[in-house]
Amino acid sequence: MYNLQRVTRKHFYFVSAVVAAALAYLLAQNRTTSNETQFLQRKTVESKLPYHEYAGSMEQSPNDKRQHRLIRLPNGMSALCTHDPQAEAAAASLSINIGSIADPPSFHGMAHFLEHMLFM
Repeated sequence: MYNLQRVTRKHFYFVSAVVAAALAYLLAQNRTTSNETQFLQRKTVESKLPYHEYAGSMEQSPNDKRQHRLIRLPNGMSALCTHDPQAEAAAASLSINIGSIADPPSFHGMAHFLEHMLFM
């Protein structure tokens, strides 16, 4: 059982940042306007790699002072980048839209196995 007394302020800020990033991402994905036309071609500063940045407006809480950017990489993966100058640590989260339904017939449990390979 998780000891709630051991939860530190750092843990709270980390969880809050992940939840806020997920909510901002969901809000950006569920817009009724066409998002495809609102992505602009950009290149990274150092290596000049291409990516697309969302140029539309994202809904954000007035209490959230962080800066958010939604980008799409050349492989089609979307990433929500959040800049928080007060954060003490960096974090990343990943959502994969696939699961056990996509397991090959001869490899039952492959999705669960790969989940453990990635996150443990």
